[in-house]
Amino acid sequence: MTSQQFKQIFSVSRWKRVTYPQVATLINVKRRSGGAISAAWFAGQGTISTIFQQLNTLQESPPLWIEVPTMIGNYLLFWTVLLLLGVLLIRLPARIRFSA
Repeated sequence: MTSQQFKQIFSVSRWKRVTYPQVATLINVKRRSGGAISAAWFAGQGTISTIFQQLNTLQESPPLWIEVPTMIGNYLLFWTVLLLLGVLLIRLPARIRFSA
């Protein structure tokens, strides 16, 4: 493959021809899909009801990794100190190089 062919394949003008959907199209698709989900839920479709039941269960008792820590002071202090040490370690070589 020559460089001219490579430039022709990967030229910027070729990629500008890509068309994106209009905002009105995206809104219409969202509205129709939301309407379909609502209709299936009101019709008693089992799959939709099961999904909403699982979401309700997750909201009532979320997994441990999602819950907010109860001891907020100690939790934030640990991550603040860890972040500060990381920044100091990253800046340490630059400080040594410029001070010499």
